[in-house]
Amino acid sequence: MHPTAVLRNAQAASKAPSPHAMIYRRFAKPVGKMLTLCVGSYYSLFYAWEWLEQRELARESQQQQQQQRRSELPGPV
Repeated sequence: MHPTAVLRNAQAASKAPSPHAMIYRRFAKPVGKMLTLCVGSYYSLFYAWEWLEQRELARESQQQQQQQRRSELPGPV
C-alpha cells in the first residue's frame, strides 16, 4: 500500500466529511445518471426525427418526379 493511501485513510477516519461534500457524494451519481439518460434520450429522438424527416422529404421528391414524368407522357391518340 502506498504511503499516501495510508495517510488519506488515516485522515478520513479521524475527520468527518463536511455536509457540503456529503451532498455531492450522495447525489452526484444519481444526478449524473439522470443527466446522461436525458441527454441521450434527447439526442436519440432528435436524430430519429431527422432521419424520418429526410426519408419523408425524399419520398415526396420522388412522388413529385413521378407526377412530372406522368404529365409529360403523351395522352391517348
